[in-house]
Amino acid sequence: MLEANEGVYELMQSQWLLAQAQGFSNPEYDHLIEEAMQTFDEDRLQEIYDELQRLAYEDAIHGLYVQPHAVHIEQPWVKGWYYNPALPTLNFYAISKEVPAR
Repeated sequence: MLEANEGVYELMQSQWLLAQAQGFSNPEYDHLIEEAMQTFDEDRLQEIYDELQRLAYEDAIHGLYVQPHAVHIEQPWVKGWYYNPALPTLNFYAISKEVPAR
């Protein structure tokens, strides 16, 4: 499971490369992200990420894309594959082969 700050920090925090590559810098976002990184109060975290999402939507800081639909087909003896939208390629470390008994 991804933490909420994965992606938020990289895309919205002024000091990170992805935000800099887009020319994005906003002290309000930076303050909220820093607060989120330092709190363990789940209710407050929800408020912060809701506010960041609202700001990002209103400011249209990113182009949002639809997750493409695809079909994954494999032999029944291939084990360990799972869908991960944060990792668009195959995770070969999780895949193994189950040799059928003869």
